[in-house]
Amino acid sequence: MKAHKAYLIASIVLVLMVGTGLEFPPEIPDNDHVFRVIKKMVTEFNKIENLTCETEVHFYNHGEPSDYYWIKFSCNKAGLIRVDFFHPFKGTTAFYQEGADFLTVRPFRSMPWVKIEFSIENSLVKTPSGQRIDQTAVKHFLKFIINNRQVIEKNEHSAAEDGDQITFTFWALDYIQGNDLERYILQVSKQNWLPMQVDRFDKENRPVETTSFKKVAINIGLRDDFFVP
Repeated sequence: MKAHKAYLIASIVLVLMVGTGLEFPPEIPDNDHVFRVIKKMVTEFNKIENLTCETEVHFYNHGEPSDYYWIKFSCNKAGLIRVDFFHPFKGTTAFYQEGADFLTVRPFRSMPWVKIEFSIENSLVKTPSGQRIDQTAVKHFLKFIINNRQVIEKNEHSAAEDGDQITFTFWALDYIQGNDLERYILQVSKQNWLPMQVDRFDKENRPVETTSFKKVAINIGLRDDFFVP
């Protein structure tokens, strides 16, 4: 198994992980459309008890397509996560508890007793762009936007509504190291106020990651034992 292919976690730039609640800082004014919608996303996000969705992510290397992942992601309010892989590693399942420093991988569906634990710092279970599983959640992404408020406000940003979706384009510091400006396009569903797609570009406007979320189901009564390795 090649190290750069051994991405055994959640999918992407982010996953729709629920976990503990998120607060929207009261000092942020509502006079910017981007942050009015982020506030609405935080409010609706905190109402979710559990969810499941399919996630597809395309990674790029210097603007050229490199890796593709397709997973089914499930989580609940207690911070329990289950990731079932369709491509690559079909039949592999990963389990994680929010706040833990390790995750458990079941590599073979036909042999569920085979389990492997990895530190979340292990490069084998980071995304191709270097994110740990706890950095891929939608909560982490919303915090990222809030923390970049001043950077976003100082640079070109826009919002457009089209039917049941809102599309934001903005510049912020890079998602991993926070050193370089990058451009983001965020599509949000007005039906559930969750991301539909996130596109990330480097400072030279080359694509870095594209993540899309499909078949999202919210508050469907997922039991805790579904998340037990």
